[in-house]
Amino acid sequence: MTLKRTNLIPVVAASVLAASALGLAAAEAGEEWYSGIYLSASAGGQSRGRAAEGSTVWTDFDPGPMANLALGYRFSRYFRSEVEGTMFHNSAETLSAGPGLVGPAQGEAFLRAVLLNFYFDYPIKNTRFTPYFGGGVGMYKSYLVDLSNSTVKPFGFVFDGPSEGERFAYQLRAGVSYALTDQLDLWGGYRFFDGDKLSFSFSDVPAPGQTFTAGPKDTKIHGAELGIRWTF
Repeated sequence: MTLKRTNLIPVVAASVLAASALGLAAAEAGEEWYSGIYLSASAGGQSRGRAAEGSTVWTDFDPGPMANLALGYRFSRYFRSEVEGTMFHNSAETLSAGPGLVGPAQGEAFLRAVLLNFYFDYPIKNTRFTPYFGGGVGMYKSYLVDLSNSTVKPFGFVFDGPSEGERFAYQLRAGVSYALTDQLDLWGGYRFFDGDKLSFSFSDVPAPGQTFTAGPKDTKIHGAELGIRWTF
């Protein structure tokens, strides 16, 4: 997925420059300049797409929760940036280990990511509402817990452990904030997360001394979240 990295770099750079220019223009026009360090926390629900190596090897997941914590800085009333830690959790619904090996699944999958985000805010005059949109880039990792199904589990195919290394990920966000006070905002919106292909290596699967490898394709997640943001 090298194209994703290549395409996102100029987009992020252009967004930073455009938002910074708007902030400077506002300052020159005599508008109030908003800046400061902020802490943001959010939670919500998400739906993860199929994790598949091919047409006959895949796992479907139930919808699950997500949670995020971010430390950021507002450069102007229009532009802010943050470093975010995020977690997704999904229980497995159905697993196919090959032709004729489809069955109800057991087990769970956790995704953890660290991303650098950039946002453009557009305050609506004479209201407390501020629509926002933005995105971020970073790295993510997956952790499987006892993933299997009733067909292959008796033969020792139970997958437990982390993916190898960290993989590139990006996300897009859009929503609206509501200013409860001068320092505290309530916000909610939509989130799309996409990560590169993962690699797993499971020792002693399906039998002691053997190793089983897997490489599901990119991870796609759609979610809705609600959060609070405190500016110091």
